[in-house]
Amino acid sequence: MPTIKNNVLLIGIAITTILSVFCGYKYFTAVSENEKKSELFNAEKQILQTQLQEILVSYDKVNAENVDLKKNQAEIFENYSSLASTASPELEYTTDKSPAGKVHNLRIQNENFRNQIAELETKIERNKIKIHQIEEHNFSVEEKTVVKQLKAVNVNARGVRVLTDLYKKNKVQPIQELRVCFTLEGSEFVGIGNKKVYIQIINPNNQIVSLEKDFFEDTQGNKVVYSSKTDVAYNQKDTDVCTYVDLEKNKTIKGTYKVNLFYNSIKIGSTSYDYN
Repeated sequence: MPTIKNNVLLIGIAITTILSVFCGYKYFTAVSENEKKSELFNAEKQILQTQLQEILVSYDKVNAENVDLKKNQAEIFENYSSLASTASPELEYTTDKSPAGKVHNLRIQNENFRNQIAELETKIERNKIKIHQIEEHNFSVEEKTVVKQLKAVNVNARGVRVLTDLYKKNKVQPIQELRVCFTLEGSEFVGIGNKKVYIQIINPNNQIVSLEKDFFEDTQGNKVVYSSKTDVAYNQKDTDVCTYVDLEKNKTIKGTYKVNLFYNSIKIGSTSYDYN
């Protein structure tokens, strides 16, 4: 009897174990399938979202193209209305498709073109008049500006040596100054008073000789270094001026020097000096 009971118990345990393994396997299989289906669902969802986004972009593009088409259609209608309004009152387009009708419509079109050409020629003539008026105004303004600006003439320069005991008679002393002379032209359009004239010396190496190391700003706001300046008492008559400009020893070399004169940041005269 005990043997039979033990056999039944073992058989029950074996069946229970087999059922447990089978259920576990089915559970594991179901979980794996669910995970695969979930991944597939997410992938399909992503694809659908991408397709939906592309559809929305395409819709926006088509909508924009429709707006442009409507705009072009409105412009075409406006141009057509303009053409129709310029046509002669007694001439109207016909829907007749015969050769006579086509000739009639072409004649109306030619008449419209003639009217447009006449209108454009009128506008061109008006623009020519405006251009002429503007050019005359600009010329008048430039002429007044030139007239009111000082002008220096008879500009000349020469080197000056300061004699000292350090140099013997047989030894040539280098120049130490430039004597710059010029004449400010008289003009009734320039006010009376002191006029500050800036003198700029440029040596043969294109270096600005300037002991003062100062500058003024031109009409474009650029800094212009000058060599010296002088105040001239101006009375609207020709005024002769002479002034001495000290030279930098290390920039004083043989060759051709340029001399520029400025007033109100505008160059009013120039000359050159050959130092041999």
